[in-house]
Amino acid sequence: MKESGHYSIAGFFFQLLASASDALKLYFSDESKDEPIAVFSVEKLGQDGVIRPICGNSGKIKLIQYKYSSEGRMLGPNDLRKILEAFRKSVEASGLPARDFEFCLTTNRVLDAEAKAWMKTGKSKEKFKVYLHKNLSVDSAKEYRHTVLYPIFRSMEYDHRDLAACENEITKIADRHGMHDHEIQAGINTIVGFLNEVARSSGERKVNRQLLLKKLVGHSDPVSLTSERSLGVQLDAVKLYKDRETQRTITIDRTVYNDIANAARCYPFVLVQGEGGCGKSVAVSEAARLNLESREHPPGFAIVVKAAELGQTSIQLAVKSWRKQVENPDQTEWELSIARLRRAKPDPPILAIYVDGIDERHGLQGLPSEARSVLSRLIFDATTIFATIMCRDLALSLCAEITRTYVGSLVGSRLPRSPSRSRSRSLSLTRC
Repeated sequence: MKESGHYSIAGFFFQLLASASDALKLYFSDESKDEPIAVFSVEKLGQDGVIRPICGNSGKIKLIQYKYSSEGRMLGPNDLRKILEAFRKSVEASGLPARDFEFCLTTNRVLDAEAKAWMKTGKSKEKFKVYLHKNLSVDSAKEYRHTVLYPIFRSMEYDHRDLAACENEITKIADRHGMHDHEIQAGINTIVGFLNEVARSSGERKVNRQLLLKKLVGHSDPVSLTSERSLGVQLDAVKLYKDRETQRTITIDRTVYNDIANAARCYPFVLVQGEGGCGKSVAVSEAARLNLESREHPPGFAIVVKAAELGQTSIQLAVKSWRKQVENPDQTEWELSIARLRRAKPDPPILAIYVDGIDERHGLQGLPSEARSVLSRLIFDATTIFATIMCRDLALSLCAEITRTYVGSLVGSRLPRSPSRSRSRSLSLTRC
């Protein structure tokens, strides 16, 4: 009675949570918002979950059974026989041959010694027959037809998974959306409730991809921070900035772009020095683009911002646009937005912030008070954020702020002249 009582609650929750993790893995894609090539159905063909190929996919139909024990009960030969019989009934109800199906047993129950022997050495037809009929009476053995059950057993996968593993799989997907822990818990609760409604409904009980992700993430059009869509938003923003600064004039690629992009991966601060008109804005825009296009290497994200427009919400608003979210709950602390990026791309540096248009002839006092405050804040957060700062004339005021935080020598290197302007001026790169 105790096991039965626990199963009625925890067992059904396990089924829903496991269904959610399987359906999200099936439907989640970083590359496209189109429907996938398979559909997940809840409570179909007598099984807890069914994955059916669509859109011309030649894959097999996958039948899934979710088995749970709150008492830690092991799974033995009798359990395997019943599971195989349940799969057989589903195959016969479908009217299709067993070769058109794959079978999966997902459970938190551990195989006992005899069941392990089944899974390890029972893939041959002769040994399977021995295991299937072992310790059964003649009449009971007749009920389990080895010729019918063998094709099912041969292609059956044993997926040992507990509640924590199901939650971790959902969390991995949520991380790519930059969700905080409390948001993930709320999303899991919402998605389990949604699947409960689907399971109780009549009809096909299919799980819609966008609706499933919407329930998890909590936004109508959720976009993963690691997706091509998010990358496109970031690249478009960098291109818009460059076009605005250059009035869409054609620029020539220079090796300095790679130098700056590479430096942003290695140093907390990189100061690019040069007189007005020497091409600093183009340089930072192109360096940011290179950072974004090599997303397999940190930093995974980049932003270009005018120094005079730098504010408390600059980072938050950028991350908001990268996630395509409507709400912006992170306005009070930019650490919350950085934490989202860290969930999606944990390897530092997390973010390259390119601050353009600093006129150091007047020092930090030449900036608006909020921009000055935020710039000072970047100095102390640079070990995790990594900022690339543009300067017109490298003055002692900003340099002193940096060296107070990072004691070390300044290494300067002269960069090549730009061939793209008639009045070419030089840039120099200082890493700190």
